[in-house]
Amino acid sequence: YQRRVRGGGIAELIQLIKKSKMPIICLCNDRSHQKVRSLANHCIDLRFKRPTINQILPRMMSIATLEKLTIDNHTMEQIVTSTNGDVRQVLNLLQAWKAKSNVLKIDNVKAELGSLVKDIELGPFDILPKLFSSTLSIADMIGFYFVDSSLMPLFVAENYLNVRPSRAFNSTTNIKSSSSSSSSKTSVIDIISLAADSIADADIIESAIRSDQNWELSPAHGLLSVARPGWIMQGGLS
Repeated sequence: YQRRVRGGGIAELIQLIKKSKMPIICLCNDRSHQKVRSLANHCIDLRFKRPTINQILPRMMSIATLEKLTIDNHTMEQIVTSTNGDVRQVLNLLQAWKAKSNVLKIDNVKAELGSLVKDIELGPFDILPKLFSSTLSIADMIGFYFVDSSLMPLFVAENYLNVRPSRAFNSTTNIKSSSSSSSSKTSVIDIISLAADSIADADIIESAIRSDQNWELSPAHGLLSVARPGWIMQGGLS
């Protein structure tokens, strides 16, 4: 369940669990919530604790070695500590940096962690309204992609049609379609078409990433699936 959902659904989920012949895995962040307590009566209640830095560090070093990323223990520890032990975010950061270089040093990490950690503290729901803001650079938008490279493209694809693009209502800010040489104000449908084309191109890249493990294409995927649609559709998210 997304945390924005305010309505019911727990009773229906419980009935589904009772009838289903397949296992249903339910995840939650707030175990003490009343709805979760009701659901827990019909589940095997498994509780997990955040792994410690000493548990995370050897595994991250092993992954870096397998991915041919040169990094020392002190630098890796700095990354793990800065992300508060969030394994997924550590992997996202390593993936982003690996696309730029095969060697990661402490000086590079300290220089980049300042802005990245601020983004890491935000979740996809927090990032989405910011993504369609006119104040962000393309680089910032790609950084948002790496906060959660699996979810953010889906969030953009689901919500870009809910944006009121300012370019369509501002005669001083124009973009051109490749099929048009007109310099007149861009229409809403043209802007939506450009964003949709970018998302479609991103799907092609994602297929290459998933099928052939071409993770070096991740920055390009972030550009086309998140950054470019966000830049094209700048405006208010309804």
